[in-house]
Amino acid sequence: MYNVFIVDDDVAVLDYLRECLPWADHGFVLAGAFHSPVSALQQYELLTPELVITDIGMPGMNGLELIKTIQEQGHLTKFLILSCHDDFRFAQQALQLGVQDYVLKESLEVDDEMAELLAKVKQQLDQERNLQKEVERLHHEAHKAKFPMKEKWLRDLLTGSSIEDSLWHNELESFGLVKGQGTVTPVVLRLNQMVGAISRYKHENTLSFAISNAIEEIVHANEEALFLGCFSPYVYMVFSCNVEHRQECEVRIEEITAQIQRKLSQFLKLKLSTLVGDVTGTREGLRHQLLRLQSDAEQCFYDQGAPYIRLHSPFPTLKDGEELFAVYFDYAEKLNRLLLSSTEPVSTLVDSFIEMVTRKRYHPKFVKQFLNKLILDLMMRVKFNPQYTMERVQHELGYIGDVEELREWLCFYFQQAVDIMDRISKTSKKTEIVKAQKYVQLRVEQKLSLEEVAEHLHLNASYFSRLFKKETGENFIEYVKRMKMEKAKELLSRPDQTVESVSVMLGYENRSYFVKVFREHYGMSPSQFMGE
Repeated sequence: MYNVFIVDDDVAVLDYLRECLPWADHGFVLAGAFHSPVSALQQYELLTPELVITDIGMPGMNGLELIKTIQEQGHLTKFLILSCHDDFRFAQQALQLGVQDYVLKESLEVDDEMAELLAKVKQQLDQERNLQKEVERLHHEAHKAKFPMKEKWLRDLLTGSSIEDSLWHNELESFGLVKGQGTVTPVVLRLNQMVGAISRYKHENTLSFAISNAIEEIVHANEEALFLGCFSPYVYMVFSCNVEHRQECEVRIEEITAQIQRKLSQFLKLKLSTLVGDVTGTREGLRHQLLRLQSDAEQCFYDQGAPYIRLHSPFPTLKDGEELFAVYFDYAEKLNRLLLSSTEPVSTLVDSFIEMVTRKRYHPKFVKQFLNKLILDLMMRVKFNPQYTMERVQHELGYIGDVEELREWLCFYFQQAVDIMDRISKTSKKTEIVKAQKYVQLRVEQKLSLEEVAEHLHLNASYFSRLFKKETGENFIEYVKRMKMEKAKELLSRPDQTVESVSVMLGYENRSYFVKVFREHYGMSPSQFMGE
């Protein structure tokens, strides 16, 4: 049985759905009936329904906003919309949110059509539950079988732990690799789209075992291929390869890895790059090549997950991050302006950044360090959903394999921040105050007066002054001064700025006065803050 919520401000509809539908006959338990999305959300975590049936047009939060809020919390609930709105825009938004069905109330035949809708949703839920059970079964079987032994052997190899040279190939044979002439070719697969896949499978270990089982099904029938293990985002394999028949071996490697690519793409929605080493006959040679291939996988970052790469394929040199971090404050300011004004789409800023790092070809680790800092600074200003922790950001950044995946990920995070700032603005008691604050923050480098901002808002200066004090608890001039000091602290952190230049940038004609204001605000002089 699955829990279901119904949400509708139409009391008659709500009562009819609650009283007249035989929910148990369709495999559901009516866990709650609510007149508003807010009350439904208050009970959501407690009852965790697998299905929510909701209207669209309701006071306050509407049905589409309810769906989006639940999805942002990471839940995999199914949704049905019963609406009186025959509007293509609503249907389009529902489709974008992945709603199972959109039905007009006036055309709904409750007994027959609802039974059909519920049956379809139950079938989907049953399939997902069965898939989860199957994954858990495979997970359990893998633990009992040889996966742990192979993964330990691989871990020992990569970390340089002692394995006798005379035994290493015998151990590969014990795992199922057919002996050739004691020589093998190593292969590393670099997995992309890991962030979305982990979200779908809810746990990294579950996904790793799904990947392992998918690959094992392919290589099991190929005795010359051996899957060693999956240490996300890398998969490690070896192929038995006779030096005299190297060309035939390479053809076979390409065929098998292509099968793996197709299977992981079809069933797990993962892209991957295949990196192939050279024939080696020593344990140390195998270890060196696996580590080299793993390092070379970083080169695929700007090549959209190149599908097949040999060990010594030429790559353009990746640059270090010193030049990249020189533009950090420029992008931090652009992001701040996006949050405050949101006059252009998030993709404009993201595309600008992606174009820049792609053109310069900075090493991915420096790109990720740059973004890690940028998002950390963002989280200090914007209160994200609790599930978006800094640890999660670092984890997800580590899995991102190419710039296209990075672009999608950045658009998601930055849009979250913009949406949160918009909601804060909409819930303010006085929109004039929000507009005034944004006006100041966007022009903090200028000399600003109360009269100028009041005129911008088409308000009387005296009225605006009293309104600002009432709504914020501080005088307008005090607010401007605080914003300038916060900006001063940010600017003084830059190595290319001086006390004199920051004073001028913030509209202070007198350097001494700027120093005095800074000392009053922070209890130290600008020079002391800069560590001079």
